Amino acid sequence: MPCVTEIDTVINYQIFDSGHKNIVFTGMTVAPVGNDQLSNSSVSISGKQLTFTDANTKKMTLNITLQFKDEDGISFMHDPQVVNEPGQQ
Repeated sequence: MPCVTEIDTVINYQIFDSGHKNIVFTGMTVAPVGNDQLSNSSVSISGKQLTFTDANTKKMTLNITLQFKDEDGISFMHDPQVVNEPGQQ
């Protein structure tokens, strides 16, 4: 689980090996909702990168749900967590 220690940290997820399947990002959600820590996400034109910024001003665990779609149009999700530890190094 990544631990963010710096303010305004850029978090970037990239699809680099999808087993010869055309998988792309379609977005993300985060819990708790309304946490004021993560910016809106941006998906690259190719769909292979998803980027957002973590303000990291409050100690908390953020439950992120990454949303994907494969070449057959089937949607699926993955749910990594990010731990905010402001002031830790």
